[in-house]
Amino acid sequence: MAKDAYYFSHDSNAKDDPKCVMLIEELGLEGYGIYWVLIETLRDQPEYKYPLSLIPAIARRYNTTVEKMKAVVGNYGLFVTDEHDFFSLSLMERMKHLDHKREMARIAGKKSAEKRLLNSGSTDVQQTFNDGSTSKVKESKVNKNIIVLSADESDFLAVLEKIKDYPLDREKDIEMLNVLKERYPQVDPLEAIKDWAFHKISTPLKDGQNPRSQINTSFKKCVEWNKCLKKPDKPQEQVYHPPLLV
Repeated sequence: MAKDAYYFSHDSNAKDDPKCVMLIEELGLEGYGIYWVLIETLRDQPEYKYPLSLIPAIARRYNTTVEKMKAVVGNYGLFVTDEHDFFSLSLMERMKHLDHKREMARIAGKKSAEKRLLNSGSTDVQQTFNDGSTSKVKESKVNKNIIVLSADESDFLAVLEKIKDYPLDREKDIEMLNVLKERYPQVDPLEAIKDWAFHKISTPLKDGQNPRSQINTSFKKCVEWNKCLKKPDKPQEQVYHPPLLV
């Protein structure tokens, strides 16, 4: 996950905003804490929006009441709601700048990698990690350049290759996978693409359809419906050691 995955700018005098002053006056610092829980929750969403229907779930998670959380969302002008979601215009505005910087860095990194590949006369590519370990990779030539596939990229492409009439393009589809990982970090990409591929059995692709747009929509629905999500790491098992006899 990117090192700035959880970052967003925060004014040091946010508490002095008249809306926050009124919030604190009526709900105390608990209300102000609820406000920042909601902002941080929105920050982690792909489009910085969150379903209104899941407010009770957030309230339970952070040990407050649904009534207080709904009051913070709807009573102080700090959030905007539509038919399904709530969001913060100020957060969205702040994130535009960060998203633009991230996209520029991504493009610059991609151009730099392409330049290195073009300047390299070797076709034997081996990825070496900082700790001295190595990873076995598959190699594939696309547009006369070498694309080094990680294990998850290889598995992702393998699923796409089996879908009837899917316009496989390894370079585009690897880029799509990276974008999906960034937009939907909580989704297991391999499980999600397998789920979409399963649906294509009964509803095959047709001429004029954009399959990559369909995949993006499918990943978005995985978030909304809480399916194909990454499983939490299992806690390390405790091993019983008998006492030493002295």
